[in-house]
Amino acid sequence: MNFNSDFLYYNALQSRFEANNSNYEIINKIHGYEGERIVDNHLKLHGDIVYKHNLEFIATNPFQIDFLIVHNNQISILEVKHYYGDFEFFDQYIQSAHHNRYPSPFIQLKKGKINLQQILLEIDINLPINEYLIFSNSTFTAKSSILKRSQVLLKSEFHKFPKLFQSKQITRDKLILKQIMQKQQFFSHKFKQRIKLDFSLIKKGIKCPNCKKLYTISIEKNKKYMICIQCKNTFKRRTVYYFNIMELAVIKGEEGFTLQEAIQWCEAENVYSVRRICNEFLECEGQRYKRYYLKNIERS
Repeated sequence: MNFNSDFLYYNALQSRFEANNSNYEIINKIHGYEGERIVDNHLKLHGDIVYKHNLEFIATNPFQIDFLIVHNNQISILEVKHYYGDFEFFDQYIQSAHHNRYPSPFIQLKKGKINLQQILLEIDINLPINEYLIFSNSTFTAKSSILKRSQVLLKSEFHKFPKLFQSKQITRDKLILKQIMQKQQFFSHKFKQRIKLDFSLIKKGIKCPNCKKLYTISIEKNKKYMICIQCKNTFKRRTVYYFNIMELAVIKGEEGFTLQEAIQWCEAENVYSVRRICNEFLECEGQRYKRYYLKNIERS
């Protein structure tokens, strides 16, 4: 699997299963990746922000960085939390309204900064590092004073991104970021086994490529375009089929799937469109009974 496969897998599960106590770990994973997706989408709105997402390095210890931004002779690292509801801040932890305690994200940020400084020293880059804690969920509310308030950004403050992070020397900042990226070493796949949901519990059907809601787009025969009743965006039929087939490929992984499974997944009447997309964008094995896979996926 490539490094982003977990990110893709948990995003593909959005709206496709019933949340309950037995799969709370998967729910937490989805929430975490949803927060990172929200931040990523906001940063992408600004072409003059030079950044990378979801990084892994090994210094004294292995460490991860959600977002690393290079701007105007400085570096900013972002730690994203997608917490819901009311929270109180304490020195060593934060606590939800249900009295669930989580280690202070500032501790993780500090460790990330120290380790990144070591990486920068190795490649002779001497730039100051800023740390920001990002709360990406609009329902997050601080019920006590927020520690290190200048280093915290709430969802309502995302409009500050350009002022804080835009680059006025894009070419130079991209070169610095490229140097840093060359020090990446992926390690998490060696230590963590992906938590997978039984496929029988995953809902089939058409999901909107934009709002990620299930059953909000109806594909009508002989119509080339269709509208999502949730977000009101218009899509080509091919775009909708492509998005949903790619999600099936991500969820199935190295197991792969048949054309018939893809048709059932999309609840498709137009078999030819589904077949064309599978043949054009996926690898396949077999002649008469083909199985389709994501390209470049590792299979045993």
